[in-house]
Amino acid sequence: MRNRIFYLIITAVLSLIMVMGIYEFSKSPKLPENGFVRIFPPHVLSEFKIMPITNNTNLIGYVGDDIYMHNAGISMAYSVYSTTDHETRSIPINLLYKGKIAWKLLKMKVCDSGIFMAEGISPNIFFTPFSSQSLKRIAGVYPGFMNLYPIDSTCVILKTYDPEKQQSILLKYNLHSNKVINSPGLLKKQVDGIFCTEGDLVYDPMYKRFIYLYRYRNEFFTMNTDLQLLGTGHTIDNIQNVRIAVGSYKRNNQVKTTLSSPNKVVNVRGQVSRNNLFVQSAIRASNEMPRTFQNNTVVDIYSLQSNTYLYSFYIPEYKDQNVRDFIIIADYLVVLYEDHLIRYSMNLL
Repeated sequence: MRNRIFYLIITAVLSLIMVMGIYEFSKSPKLPENGFVRIFPPHVLSEFKIMPITNNTNLIGYVGDDIYMHNAGISMAYSVYSTTDHETRSIPINLLYKGKIAWKLLKMKVCDSGIFMAEGISPNIFFTPFSSQSLKRIAGVYPGFMNLYPIDSTCVILKTYDPEKQQSILLKYNLHSNKVINSPGLLKKQVDGIFCTEGDLVYDPMYKRFIYLYRYRNEFFTMNTDLQLLGTGHTIDNIQNVRIAVGSYKRNNQVKTTLSSPNKVVNVRGQVSRNNLFVQSAIRASNEMPRTFQNNTVVDIYSLQSNTYLYSFYIPEYKDQNVRDFIIIADYLVVLYEDHLIRYSMNLL
């Protein structure tokens, strides 16, 4: 009889603990589990150095050991951060062009020989070599584009809209001869052709190639600078099809397309270093705790030689600030927060 009472008490206590555990778990933010696990080797990030920066600063690329930054509130200047001596210098530039410019859409990019500023509405493409501080407009600009990705001072990759195919496409544009290399089959349409093909295009200067990382699906591909496909790969989550809903509205007698529901971001951004692709993921793995995932930024590493997953690591928050961007140079991971730049030392396997 005593044993029976004892077992009943133990059962009741265990049931109460289980109920309390379920209640506590129910209060945690719900993040999807997608049937995959991540590998987290220890001590990928070690020593770090911190540098205060102004708000609204963006990373615009790197050349050698230097990272280039641009502050949206100070359009006519850029900053150069040296990863070797951990110092920053500001460089003013001039823009003497008097024609029409969509100033709010003007974006700055860097290549190995100078600085681009471009917007695809007017459209305008400006360039200055590092030896000068004067931006000059390039004549014969391609009519209308969404994004510009420089290869060098003479050639760029443009993302534009193809009305016949009703989707975004990539093309190579020679700024001197105005020659266009079109490759309409690279971006794969799933829904609307615009939002469903959104992604990051990252240049790999070591191998002279580009990697396109889709934002809303688990896919990326590599191509050479003539837009010839080199290979494809998948991120480790299982979201093969975009999960977005698209709507439309009329403005100035034109039909505009927009996202009509919260979108399901899969890959936030990507970077390339030493034949590896580094992907900031928005999807939690089955072996990650929700709170750990929420309070850190997870980065997955893929081999571009085999297009396979290697392992992952976390970038921590800094003063409750999330990661806004990052660049990898040699053994350094340079992370942009809201008002700080942090250089971490990396210990890759």
